[in-house]
Amino acid sequence: MNLAADALPIFSLMGVAARVEPEEVGKLETPAALIDLPTIDEPQSAALVTGLGVSPIMADVLVSRGLGTPEAATAFLSANEPVDISQLGDLDAAALLLQNAIAEGLPIAVHGDYDCDGVASTTALTRGLAGLGATVIPRVPERTDGYGLSLKAVDELAASGAKVLIAVDCGVTSVEEVARARELGLDVVIVDHHRPRPDGHLPEALIVHPTLSNPQALPMCATAVAAEVVRHTALKIGVETPDVGLPELSALATVTDVMPLSGSNRSLVKEGLKALSFTRNPGLSALIEASGLDRANLSVRDLGWTIGPRINAAGRVRAAGAALDLLLTDSPERAAELAGDLQAANTERRLLQQEARIGAEAQAALTPKSSGWVVSSELWHPGVIGIVAGGLASTFHRPVVALAVSGETATGSVRSVPGYDVAAALEQCSDLLERFGGHAAAAGLTLRTEHIEAFRERFNEVVRDTLPLNLRRPRVRVDAVVTPGEIGLTLAEELAQLEPSGEGNPPVNLAVQAARLERPVRMGEGKHARFAISVGEMTAMGVAFNARERLQVAWSEPADVVGNLEINRWGGKEEPRFSVLRAVPAEVARIEVVAAQIDWLDHVKHELINPSGSGAVATVLPPRQEAAAVRGGVATISRLVAGGYTTLAVVADVPRRLPGLQGVVGGFSVCDWATVALSPEVCARFERVVLLDPPTSPTLLEMARTTGPGWIYRGWGAAEVRFALKVHEYDTDIDSQLRPFFRDLRAASGQRQGSERLRTIQGPGRHPRSAVAVAGMLSVLQELDVAKVDLDDITVELGKATGDLDSSLSWRRAQARLEEGRTFLRSLTSTA
Repeated sequence: MNLAADALPIFSLMGVAARVEPEEVGKLETPAALIDLPTIDEPQSAALVTGLGVSPIMADVLVSRGLGTPEAATAFLSANEPVDISQLGDLDAAALLLQNAIAEGLPIAVHGDYDCDGVASTTALTRGLAGLGATVIPRVPERTDGYGLSLKAVDELAASGAKVLIAVDCGVTSVEEVARARELGLDVVIVDHHRPRPDGHLPEALIVHPTLSNPQALPMCATAVAAEVVRHTALKIGVETPDVGLPELSALATVTDVMPLSGSNRSLVKEGLKALSFTRNPGLSALIEASGLDRANLSVRDLGWTIGPRINAAGRVRAAGAALDLLLTDSPERAAELAGDLQAANTERRLLQQEARIGAEAQAALTPKSSGWVVSSELWHPGVIGIVAGGLASTFHRPVVALAVSGETATGSVRSVPGYDVAAALEQCSDLLERFGGHAAAAGLTLRTEHIEAFRERFNEVVRDTLPLNLRRPRVRVDAVVTPGEIGLTLAEELAQLEPSGEGNPPVNLAVQAARLERPVRMGEGKHARFAISVGEMTAMGVAFNARERLQVAWSEPADVVGNLEINRWGGKEEPRFSVLRAVPAEVARIEVVAAQIDWLDHVKHELINPSGSGAVATVLPPRQEAAAVRGGVATISRLVAGGYTTLAVVADVPRRLPGLQGVVGGFSVCDWATVALSPEVCARFERVVLLDPPTSPTLLEMARTTGPGWIYRGWGAAEVRFALKVHEYDTDIDSQLRPFFRDLRAASGQRQGSERLRTIQGPGRHPRSAVAVAGMLSVLQELDVAKVDLDDITVELGKATGDLDSSLSWRRAQARLEEGRTFLRSLTSTA
């Protein structure tokens, strides 16, 4: 957008003018995410692997979620915790009242709300109480009627002949409305889960509420509370609970009303998803059919993103009564017709939402650096502004108020960022508002149109002054660190045991560090992308929906990647799908090489006196604890570095191993087995030791185990065993090296400088000859009087003898070490 430097334009965006300075206009950018890596409690993780037989990755996930004991993990995975009815206030008295009303034939009015929980809870009570013999008068308000119980509704329900009024998913703040109902002779039961009024006044009624008496108790949706009312009433009457779909209605509302999926809520959703596959409710069946869902594999996502929005669409853009009619009808034909109407309403809602989102982003772009946005328009439907505010807040990570303007009044929805109390922010703007209410994450408000600009400025100032720095960038929590080689269907199936996931039990986030995103293929008109996630030679396929927001790194550049491993079911097949949430630039930390306090020449001298494998070096270091399971060396190192542990990797040959590790994983130290043998105390400063390559003898393995305190991990597989075998043969198979080594000694004997002679003895390759091999060959040549080398002066004296190798004790020892090492390493191959 080109603007004159001296202009002070007024932009009209979607019907509302906003005055801004030219330099304020800019491009909206999604802030780079901060990745929070888990800290590992190794004893707990190891105990879960041993006690439950889960994989190390699953164990890390459980520990990261506070389920670090076998008992806690087992209880969570079983997901069979019942509802604690002792927390539901006047449940017993309410059930007794309803029992008597049914016995006396008194009509019972059920007044709900226009959202999914309100419609589902009204359905649960209507079908449930009717199944117990009650005459039920159901009612849900329209969005234009306002939220909750109204005096008008009370009067109309009383006029309809109702003698008992149940306010469900509303009512706990309706002091005046309940008083009016009592004046009209109605007994009142409130089945709600919302916060009471700030002044503490409660309606004079029986109140069934999950957190009213104990704010620390598990929150529940109104539908789940309503289901308990039906069950308890049936118990009072002495009959079975009517089979009217209470589990599936409770699951649907729990998810759509964003209740925490822990404790009994998780059990409700797990049970409800199973029940929904076989539901006898014609309306729910029709919605599943109209949405094109796989009835046999319904998920939390299907509830929250497909079924729930269609029910909510009725209240947002059409008539909420249509959704209630759908869930109450017993006619499959009528249900199919109503489901089609809701499908059309949802399509309309999406179009209205898209239009409002475009206009809201355009307004936000006028002040891209604002800490909090207030966007408004006369053209936006009030039923979609909450979704618009939530979308902007999520994408651009700042609190957002979206206002639908109607004449002299504007109604708004507010959405926050995690950790910031947006309701408290509205308190500081209260003088500009007609009314407001809500909680830390979301709120609603009404104000006069003339105050919008002042509110816009005030809200931004309040957020700017009160939003902590650590909340100004999105944070992505990680449950476990993995490698591409571990991403597969087996792991996806194991992690599925943690479902259903949602609020309070989020999907498992796995991190792949220092990866490269390669070979991208665009999908969905360019909005989405499929690509390879590579670390070294390991590769897995990933997908990013709305890739522009999620991929904040260039292709083929080092990236830390976080995603969810899912089971993708399509066409009767199952495959793993790694859905990327965030990919951000990664800086691979350096690898520190740790060596024994001895140089190459001294190492040769040491080997001449004390050949490798001839005995263990005495040590007084304590033993390390051994990890119960192995995930592979690179994966284990990544996991430990991410957990903040000082980590040492032990390899067969540092110069040859290092290039393959650099750029793949960093932030740790590396040494070879010779260092462990020569200076085991070097290892003692590290909390974790990973044996990336195997040793060549049980003696060396035992030495590594006594470099504690801390933990030790066996990280080798078949490839590492083969590499270690090659290194071992290079060190001890002196037959193949003896002839070229003697040629180099002959050349060194004619060189004048000691440093030049040393380089010749070390060999012409990129890496010096193995000190172990050189010591062995020198011992053999000196025993046969073929050559003598003074390593102090680096002088070479050639002899004339050409003795038989079999006569050399050093050669026979080297051959024995060669075969012993081969035998030991080959024994590991069968278990690698």
